Amino acid sequence: MRSSEKSANYTELWKDPELLTAIDRISEETDTYPQGQVQSLPIHQRAFISDQVKGRFISELKFTHLAGRTDILYPPSENLEQSSSSLTASYKASLFGGDLCLDLTGGFGVDTYYFAKHFDSVVFIEQNQALYAIAKQNLQNLGVKNVGFQNKSAEEVLKNFDEVADLIYLDPSRRSRGQRLKDLDEYSPKIPEVYNLVSSKCRNLLIKFSPISDLNFLAQYVPGNKEIYVLSLKNECKEVLLHCASNLSDDLKVHCIDLRKNGQISYQFSLSEEKLIPNQLGRPENYIYLPMTAIVKAGAYRSLARDYKLKKISNNSHVYTGKYKLPDFPGQSFELISTIRMKKEDFKEKFNDHSFTVHARNFHLQPSEILTKLKLKEGNDLHLIACRDQMGKTVLLVTKKLTANE
Repeated sequence: MRSSEKSANYTELWKDPELLTAIDRISEETDTYPQGQVQSLPIHQRAFISDQVKGRFISELKFTHLAGRTDILYPPSENLEQSSSSLTASYKASLFGGDLCLDLTGGFGVDTYYFAKHFDSVVFIEQNQALYAIAKQNLQNLGVKNVGFQNKSAEEVLKNFDEVADLIYLDPSRRSRGQRLKDLDEYSPKIPEVYNLVSSKCRNLLIKFSPISDLNFLAQYVPGNKEIYVLSLKNECKEVLLHCASNLSDDLKVHCIDLRKNGQISYQFSLSEEKLIPNQLGRPENYIYLPMTAIVKAGAYRSLARDYKLKKISNNSHVYTGKYKLPDFPGQSFELISTIRMKKEDFKEKFNDHSFTVHARNFHLQPSEILTKLKLKEGNDLHLIACRDQMGKTVLLVTKKLTANE
């Protein structure tokens, strides 16, 4: 059964007080609701309870603006996977503002909720009737007053839209029958078709892509001036965004952003310049640097070395080194203590009383395998960086961590 079919009657099941009681008690992990009573329910009601309990658990980590609320209705968990998190949605919305925003593929409604904080009016558009009903109920329960709702396809709305929106946002579905779609032309709605419809109907177009998308391909995917955002959350890449607008430079800029609860780390570079910058390689010096994930995903290898006057230990390892300490480096910074052979005797002789956190970059062993092979104690005393030099030889760097900009 597809998730859209499972969630078709969730708004009706939400009205059943006995089911809500079961959800509340199971979510609170109390023993006051008999498990046998749940198992005796029809399968569609058990699925409903399970999805609500999962949704509340996920919200504590991903949808923090919903955490702790008992008046939020959740769709099946597979519908939550593609949804933006509270942090990424809040960041996206903060980039724009104005009179009118169209969210063409509203889904669970997280992006709409945050766009509504920056625009006078937002139109939530969702063709899936079940998701539409769930998101509409939730947004109303959250007290959002400046959102209109349309249960239609993006194409249908755009064909009849004769205004100019300040922002049109598109997060196309990247799944079909439970399977991930790798070909952009299989996304729904089809991005080129939507682009042709919106080109004269908005000042800004923002399209969300999978975090595994190829940036060089995206740069050529739609015409016109554009920029790219690579968003990571606590150093894990979550979204790639393509922003199209006529007032942008024709030199495509890539913004690498790592979001935290208490702020963000950012780095910007030119995609065209990156290809022209000479490669700088060198042997390990006083300090070692590991760039944040968004920079590695974006491929800003040479730009980063140029901007921070660093050298890479090899082309493929993405481990940087330099003579000087860089307090504002967008990633992790370490002071080099020693280079060492991959021999457990050497570690026992020099670092027997220390524990290690291991970082492997373009290395044939995983961190856990390195710990086992060298019989090291896992911990935070020192950091061991395992990589290869330009000749392919093993390089092991014993370091002390200097910053928490991971």
